[in-house]
Amino acid sequence: MNKKTSYYQMLVSPHVGGGAKLAIEIHKYIITTRGPRSRLLLPKGAEAEQSAIDQNFAFIGYDLEHLVSQNRFISYMENLYLYVRTTNHNCGIIHIHSPFVYGAARPLFIASKLKTVLHIHLDFTYEQLKWALKLPPDLILICADFMRSTVERTMSEAKFKNSKIQVILNAVDTKCFFSLDRAVAKAQLGVKVDLPLLMVIANLAPHKGQETAIRTVALLKANGFQVKLWIVGEERAPGQNYLDKLKSLSMDLRVADLVDFVGFRKDIPQLLQATDFLLLPSTNEGLPLVILEAQASKSLVLAAPTAGVPEVIKDGLTGYLIAADNYQGYAERIAFLLTNPIQISRVVEAAYQHVCENHNMKQYCETVLQEYDELLSNR
Repeated sequence: MNKKTSYYQMLVSPHVGGGAKLAIEIHKYIITTRGPRSRLLLPKGAEAEQSAIDQNFAFIGYDLEHLVSQNRFISYMENLYLYVRTTNHNCGIIHIHSPFVYGAARPLFIASKLKTVLHIHLDFTYEQLKWALKLPPDLILICADFMRSTVERTMSEAKFKNSKIQVILNAVDTKCFFSLDRAVAKAQLGVKVDLPLLMVIANLAPHKGQETAIRTVALLKANGFQVKLWIVGEERAPGQNYLDKLKSLSMDLRVADLVDFVGFRKDIPQLLQATDFLLLPSTNEGLPLVILEAQASKSLVLAAPTAGVPEVIKDGLTGYLIAADNYQGYAERIAFLLTNPIQISRVVEAAYQHVCENHNMKQYCETVLQEYDELLSNR
């Protein structure tokens, strides 16, 4: 392999979400196995940049608003800036973690000699992908098999149809999870050891299902089951006041003392180690990392059968699938499990084994690098 080969992971959000976590893991793995050839491209002036600084990662900051601007001159100038910063090598890979940013950076990819990898982490529609894939990348990675048909349909109508499509299921670093006894982890968070802890870890938004979780707690309370619910995450869509709506709902249902809104947290592994039940009653997803993280923490997952979720949760075997708005179903299942601890143990152990065997981070990164090498060998 050319010693000047370079690698770029293009993060596409100011926040460190699931796609960014995977990009950072790939970046770290390249540095570990191939030396300091990898750099992050990330939006300036926000959480992602600060995280890179804190971890001493090599990165190039760019202006996300300029890149995706409707003003073509502003967008072009940001493309030019990235072109100058990323083409100092004879060959390389640029791995973009959003179709929208990929589409906005089209001038960069036309001019650059870098091989392009587009990673699709969410359930985009055909119409959304059609615009982004006017210039198909060299390789399209998708995080779950359910996306394949939409991507293939879009590519079948593209002007150039030589992109490879590859499914690589999301992964987690299992070493970061399940290190504490659950009672100890609860005590460290100030939660009563004997009080079942439910948790929703997601941005505060109607499609993420926090309302269903609150109604679940209310119904459990009405049926004599006392639990605690932590809602972890912040509101990122301006002007919706969704947090206030959720707080009002918890007061109206008389469970405000059982529901804690704890905001954005960086200690997700520690939170999951204390969690008895992770709830994700979401109506729009890709393949959520938080589910894999919960399974690696031996927290029992109850989630809606949305998008790629059924690819990692087999109902009754490695978790439970319940419709997003069916709070009665969530409450009934949790009530049953609280009276059947052997069932909880059976499911969480099966889920833990599944995630360790099928969603291993080292294997994930090795697979991605194999795809890179194949691209570069075909230059």
